[in-house]
Amino acid sequence: LFSSRAKYEHSSPWPAFTETIHEDSVAKRKERPGAFKV
Repeated sequence: LFSSRAKYEHSSPWPAFTETIHEDSVAKRKERPGAFKV
């Protein structure tokens, strides 16, 4: 999903990336009311 070249440093222990390898690798969807967050 992500290239290590797109990784950046930040204060969270989770990895963070600026972009995906392929544009269609990740989809964004509007959150629905009442949706559970995981």
